[in-house]
Amino acid sequence: MYTSIDSGAFVTTTPHPLADLMRESSKADHEDAENSSFIADLMSGGLSLDHYCALLAQYAHLYTALESSAAILRSQQRFTQLLDPRLDRSALILADLDLLGGTPAEQSPAIVKYVSRIHQVTAEAPHRYLAHHYVRYLGDLSGGQILARKMQQNYGAGAAALSAWDFSALGKLKPYKDQYRESLNQLRLNPQHTAELLDEVRLAFGFNKALFHELAEGTVSTPESTAKRAAPVLAEVDVA
Repeated sequence: MYTSIDSGAFVTTTPHPLADLMRESSKADHEDAENSSFIADLMSGGLSLDHYCALLAQYAHLYTALESSAAILRSQQRFTQLLDPRLDRSALILADLDLLGGTPAEQSPAIVKYVSRIHQVTAEAPHRYLAHHYVRYLGDLSGGQILARKMQQNYGAGAAALSAWDFSALGKLKPYKDQYRESLNQLRLNPQHTAELLDEVRLAFGFNKALFHELAEGTVSTPESTAKRAAPVLAEVDVA
């Protein structure tokens, strides 16, 4: 009844749009990650740029894995309508980290597991990779914009040091996000692969929550050195 094709897509009879299913089935997991103490404190101004840099240092590993996997899948002509190379963030994250005076770090235990899972599903179940792409990049186009503004408002980070959240190359973000969701809806996944993808979305939020918990456990008082290092990139222009 279901036939696979070389692009990695599969026929489906799913009655509801896939993007809606992904959002609704993971709503509680999304809220749990979003409301973690680390993110809440970072967004409210209760931490420091050092804590933001600690997050960026781990994100550098995460996005390198996401991008290398996306490149593999594009080379296989899989899901090319979703795997837009303009979404790549790892080089920008490292540039921001440098401007803010931060330094690269070893992978944390949570990120080791997260990155390992991304590589595993890319090799063994490519449709599951889309869950990780969806959670991070669609999140960056929404909540990531809020995060950038909060880093400016609360900690004085300048636009030059927030390039990881600058998606101006995509044009207006709402139409881009709408097209991303529509591309998800146009995928042809059989019921088993649809269920697996929905499970993977919840796993992806769980990996993010584990990272935020790990960072919360390691938080320290705001060091004076952060403000001094960030002085050359104090906020001048709001992030759109």
